[in-house]
Amino acid sequence: MRISAGLTLAASTAACLALFTGCSGTGSTTDTTPSNDAPSTAPVSSEPTGSTPMSSQAPSSGASQGAAETRDVFENPPAKSWNDALEAARKLFPGDPIEIELEPRDRGGLEYKIELVTDAAQFEVQFDAESLEKLASDEDQAGDDVAKARLKLIDTNDIVALEDAAKTARGKQEGTITSWKLEGKEDGSVKYEFDILPKGNSDDIEVSINAKDGSLIPGS
Repeated sequence: MRISAGLTLAASTAACLALFTGCSGTGSTTDTTPSNDAPSTAPVSSEPTGSTPMSSQAPSSGASQGAAETRDVFENPPAKSWNDALEAARKLFPGDPIEIELEPRDRGGLEYKIELVTDAAQFEVQFDAESLEKLASDEDQAGDDVAKARLKLIDTNDIVALEDAAKTARGKQEGTITSWKLEGKEDGSVKYEFDILPKGNSDDIEVSINAKDGSLIPGS
């Protein structure tokens, strides 16, 4: 009986082990080890799907804005007139004018350049054409240059109006007047010089007008 019972217990134990082994071989198990064949996880983008980089969404300011148009000093004049600039210059230096000029500034805007002379010295001053803020000035003492400068004196009461001279200049050459100058010469003559930029051109054309009678100076 004891031998039979022992054999029976051993047989039962062997049957259970066989059953357990069979279940583990045919059942599915989960493998937690990553497979070498599995695709890698794609990196997560910091931008939403389908978004466009900012640099390609909008053009730069240079691309969206064209070059600034050249300023016509008569159609778009400065806040201060040449008479205002001359008066301001004479407050700094009690001389007579030999040159008055309106021209573009390197940093944008316009400036007046006034040259005055006395028997003893020559003076040059530059003003911002909108505010008459003094930008620069220079003074030379008596000498040969001053003596020659005295020959260039301009009597501002004995010249044709600037606007009339500009109209005559435009009759000779159409375009944008970018600057002008009233200048006395050693022979006693006085002339206006207008820099005119024709449409579609990049270079100015200079036109000169006799400031005493308003006529076009030949060769200009």
